[in-house]
Amino acid sequence: MKISKLLSAALIAASSLSFSSCSNGNDAQDSYNAIVFVNYEGINEGYHVFKYTEPNKDESINILSQVNFNDTPPALGTRVIGVFNVPYNIQIQNNMTLDCEGIGKLNASGTLTSETFSGGVSFGAQFYLTSVSRAGDYIDITGLASAEKSKMRLVADASTMQNEKPTLYLIYELEAPETIGNGQYFASFDISQITQNPMYTGFTLIINNSNSNGVSNFDFSL
Repeated sequence: MKISKLLSAALIAASSLSFSSCSNGNDAQDSYNAIVFVNYEGINEGYHVFKYTEPNKDESINILSQVNFNDTPPALGTRVIGVFNVPYNIQIQNNMTLDCEGIGKLNASGTLTSETFSGGVSFGAQFYLTSVSRAGDYIDITGLASAEKSKMRLVADASTMQNEKPTLYLIYELEAPETIGNGQYFASFDISQITQNPMYTGFTLIINNSNSNGVSNFDFSL
């Protein structure tokens, strides 16, 4: 399994995330910093364990890092952004050790909910989408947005939950128009109620996307 370089490592400088640096990262000319969504799984035999699922895949692997956090480690099972130093042209294996450059909290996370939209869907503000993918039981989203005084949630149209492919909406809400920003934004939502239910063959995700000047539809198969 190869770790996908979702975003350039240079984007960290402009990120709206607050990163905790890890103490033993090594910069190597034959490697790059991969910014990926992972779940923190605790410590095993002296190594911090992060569960990683490649975008558009279902199987996961463990990434090990023997590091000291500058801050308190995340709670077990917490989904975070990890920055790992990855050698070029290498096949990442389960339980492989990688240097950790930093761990960051997500701007938004949660579990899929459902609502009845009798009067139509209110998306809230437009969201400048840069990537969207399914990784196992999660939808991972990156974009440019305000991290302050804003919230994001993933909502299913309740009227479609009996369909083989229900419809989901990304709703991005701002407390006031002046809070709109262009910092890097990372969000991840648990959709296991769909991915773990054999009645579903996929789903459609609809996003009010300012990066395409309107509503974008993304179809996912399971």
